[in-house]
Amino acid sequence: MNTPHEIDELQWQAQERARRNARLHLSSAADDAASAPYRLVAQALRNTPMPALPPEFARDVARRVARAGDGLERALTLGLAVALGIGGTVTALVYGAAWWQASASLLASGSPAAAGWLAALAGCVGLSWLTGRLRQAVSAR
Repeated sequence: MNTPHEIDELQWQAQERARRNARLHLSSAADDAASAPYRLVAQALRNTPMPALPPEFARDVARRVARAGDGLERALTLGLAVALGIGGTVTALVYGAAWWQASASLLASGSPAAAGWLAALAGCVGLSWLTGRLRQAVSAR
């Protein structure tokens, strides 16, 4: 990479003059000896035709992205599900008995905190069910 100190200022100015003259469609007589060779380069760059994309380009790219994304998404989802299953199993084995005793005694006491937790559980289950139904309805359209 060139640093600002390594740039030849005279060459830079010649390139800029050639680029400007080509852009303004000035005759080649406006070019000096230093900028004349750069004029050809500037004209070639301005007139380079863009290659035509194949007619099915967008569809093919979308298919490739979908295929790559599906595989990666499946692998990540499977990895997360396995990690969650292992974590849940270990947690249930370590804390399950104590948690079950505390939950049973809280529910048996009839405390308002127990009712709040039951309402939260019911809300979570209800929202999960509702979002599943909405997803099915949207995908059916």
